[in-house]
Amino acid sequence: MKLLQIAVTTPLLLFSNVAFAQALLETDPLAAGSNWMQPDQTAIVLANQPNTGGTEGVISSVYSASPGNPITLVMMDFDVPAGRNVRLSRIDADGFVSVNSPAVSASAGVEYFVCSNTVDNLPACANPDQTTGRLWRYLAPIGSPGLTIGGADSSDPSLNLVAANQMVPLTPGKYWLGVAVRWNATDPGANAINGRWNWIQAGTGGIFFGRVSHLFAPALFNVNTWTPFVVLGFNSQDSAARIEALPFDASTVVSSPVPVDSRLAVGVLSLLLLAAGIAATHSYARASDLV
Repeated sequence: MKLLQIAVTTPLLLFSNVAFAQALLETDPLAAGSNWMQPDQTAIVLANQPNTGGTEGVISSVYSASPGNPITLVMMDFDVPAGRNVRLSRIDADGFVSVNSPAVSASAGVEYFVCSNTVDNLPACANPDQTTGRLWRYLAPIGSPGLTIGGADSSDPSLNLVAANQMVPLTPGKYWLGVAVRWNATDPGANAINGRWNWIQAGTGGIFFGRVSHLFAPALFNVNTWTPFVVLGFNSQDSAARIEALPFDASTVVSSPVPVDSRLAVGVLSLLLLAAGIAATHSYARASDLV
């Protein structure tokens, strides 16, 4: 796997207090396009951005062994259509690990984020490690219900939120999704030996799905605010992912459905899902201040 250096002089790409020298962007020679399962017939597809054969990917990884949990996160926007109340039911993402990285199966799991949108069309979670603007955060441990890792190099995570009991309720509007692999290390290490997962591009060869991915990487790459790929000088602009949801009747919500945080067990919210005439009940933990 050849490391692709980005010829951009902006200070956003300067490294800060790290003993390794890696670009934000890498290439994956195994990229062969997305091969996702067909969506459930009752599902609403909120975003469908398959990898069309491109090889560029941007690091999206969380490092858990260091205080503050260093985070390098990619987020993409998606929309819930007007007049629809939904609960996220499936998230597919395509990616790859760097050449010297352990496999995704050796990581702590795959971490998911959903943030609200600002008036400037940016993620409202200025720091996704904090609760402000963040509606949902969930670490799916390897082997946990609902999480499967597929793809040619076993690096494409897919989360069935129904099986994981994590169906996030959302009302119409724009939101942001982040996907990252969590590694039990302080940082990627020299040549990514501690772990590095890269979220691969979607469109290539002139294909662009219209959703410009943004990067937040303060500790490792001095990218201190949500910055679009195009500003960073990347050829690719969007990330390969598909987001599905199921409709629900907002009148059945017992209390406010957001924000939620799967890592907390403070209070329980019951929602009734009506899909294909089948009712199912799930529990949610309310979010509280993590800072």
